[in-house]
Amino acid sequence: MMDYLSKKALAGGYSWNIDKISSLVEVLTYSLMPIPLITFLLTKSLFPSLILIPIPALPILLTLIWAAYSVDAVKENIEWELPFFVVLLDIIHDVGGDITHAFEVSGRIGLKWISREWSLIRRYSLTTNSITKAMQLRARLHPSIEFQRFINGYVSVWGYSGDLGNYVRSVESTYLSTLSNRLSSLSKQIIDIVVAIVSSLIVLILFVIITTILGMNYAILYLMPAIALLLPAIILRVYQSIPYIIRIDLTHDKTTYAILGVSILIIAISLMYLGIKGVISLMLPPLLFSVLVTRRVNDVRSSLMALPDLIRDVSEVVKAGLSIGAAFERVLDNPYPRPLITYLQRINQLNDNVGINGPWIMRFAIGILRELSNLGSPSRALDRLVEVFLELKTIIVSIGYGSRSLQLLNYSLPVIFAGVTYISRFIVSTISSVISNAPYSFVGLSIPSINAVLMPLLFTAYIISLSVSLLASLLNNLTINPTIKYTLPIPLTLVLMFMAVEMPVLA
Repeated sequence: MMDYLSKKALAGGYSWNIDKISSLVEVLTYSLMPIPLITFLLTKSLFPSLILIPIPALPILLTLIWAAYSVDAVKENIEWELPFFVVLLDIIHDVGGDITHAFEVSGRIGLKWISREWSLIRRYSLTTNSITKAMQLRARLHPSIEFQRFINGYVSVWGYSGDLGNYVRSVESTYLSTLSNRLSSLSKQIIDIVVAIVSSLIVLILFVIITTILGMNYAILYLMPAIALLLPAIILRVYQSIPYIIRIDLTHDKTTYAILGVSILIIAISLMYLGIKGVISLMLPPLLFSVLVTRRVNDVRSSLMALPDLIRDVSEVVKAGLSIGAAFERVLDNPYPRPLITYLQRINQLNDNVGINGPWIMRFAIGILRELSNLGSPSRALDRLVEVFLELKTIIVSIGYGSRSLQLLNYSLPVIFAGVTYISRFIVSTISSVISNAPYSFVGLSIPSINAVLMPLLFTAYIISLSVSLLASLLNNLTINPTIKYTLPIPLTLVLMFMAVEMPVLA
């Protein structure tokens, strides 16, 4: 295991204390070895003891999984950032720089994983006494084959005094095309899988509800909310699947958390004093949260969509003979979204701390524009940036277009659950009528209560509606922060279900 951890540490560029980790795993393994024997002595049963035999291997297994996951994270994040680093390198070459200058700039424009590689290369150069040899050494150890190919190819062209500009431009086109294909295929796979799982889960839950009512065994209904809790796990997996380079992550202030806390307190009081009618208060947290974040999410998304127009306007002004600083002054008069105007003003004031509270791609765009003011104003580089951000805009729009089926499902849920509630009442009312009017008694049967059906059904509907709203927001707006448009089905679901309870049943 020590050899395995050492290889993974070298590949990932980690400074793990292998001896300490191995000693800890060894102690935990020996500590867990007596568990099967102790279980047998306590239970006098062989079956539980046999089941627990693999328990001592868990520390070793979890350590190996952790090491593999850590290295995979390096590989994945480097491959997402590599196309943008090549774009930066192309710009650096236009102003007479080389890859070392691009590595130095990478940390300032949001390429944190590329910057991490540069720190490792500099560390290796202390022993190799050569940056190129250190780059080759890091490439040989790196888990990403794409990074290995790029570094080895660049060093080879550099060593033989080849045309680095042509090499970088050739690799740039390939990587950007690959990035576009990866994002497009990933979004389609996520949307198809999510819609299939959510639809299947809803059908399964509704089938169990109806068959349970027909069988008059209501205890199993309370398992439905537990089954519905599978959806939050799906949300977490989808969130992790969306690359951070296009995902919109927002930070929230204390006011937002305070409002959510008060709404949760209102829910607790409502459920305590109003009983089943208090379930309607469950709509408060998502509804209030969406009201607080809608404007910010819309501003950030609009800013993302406006990035190609911004860079195109800057490029046109630069081509007209103005400096890039004057270009920033000129484009400030254009009707860009509010956050974008704010960032441009800070860049124009030569403020080092632009303070971008938005997605990674926004930080990259603003960071590279700020660096252009220091490097010069290569117009061809600006044209290339326009192409890059136009491609990303197309991908984001296509992801939103592809998630329309999930949005349709989101707005269909209120009608679906209201219909199931009404059908449940009809079945319960019919069974009650048959039992009460029968000339003889049914042994073991009792008149069912609609509340016994409605309470678990309400909680199940709430969990599913909330989860689908978050998924629709995540796949359309690329954020886990839902706007009002996506949270409206949640209160609508609860209201329609209560209306279905109050409507007269034709039985």
